[in-house]
Amino acid sequence: MRARWRMAAVVVALAIGLAACGDSGDSGDDDGEAGDIGNNASELEASSPAETAYVAAVNARCTELEDAVFPVTGGGEPTLEEFREDQPELDRLIQEFDADIAKIPVPEAERSTAAAFAAFQKLSDDTYAALVAAAETGDPAKFQEAFGEFLEAFNRSEVDEQLEATGILCPAR
Repeated sequence: MRARWRMAAVVVALAIGLAACGDSGDSGDDDGEAGDIGNNASELEASSPAETAYVAAVNARCTELEDAVFPVTGGGEPTLEEFREDQPELDRLIQEFDADIAKIPVPEAERSTAAAFAAFQKLSDDTYAALVAAAETGDPAKFQEAFGEFLEAFNRSEVDEQLEATGILCPAR
């Protein structure tokens, strides 16, 4: 369903996010002082959300999905023909994934995390529907334009950042 473009969209979004969170201007030199390592680890722990059972379960399923999607798509930006060829298997994988996610118990304290994931699913589904519509025209130029818009929609949205703030990373969805 969310063929190579899904993988590419998330990889692009993650790369942009990582670049934005990259080094803060220090030279990155390692003088080997133990105090620096401890301070950096403390900063990382303070800035990363603790992984709850819900987040761990969703992330585990996201990893499984990624492992299943990559062999189908091979990664990269698809042509119209590749998209059409991959779509049935990817649709099946995403439907199974969404059904599995729906079975994960959501504790009261994780309702906002589940809502962030649902918003991510909706954005993904909405942008995918536009891509499918473009593919159905059979016009490779329209499809490529829609693919570019698909990627850009993730860049314009804050949904990925909100999801990442919960501790969930789901590049294949």
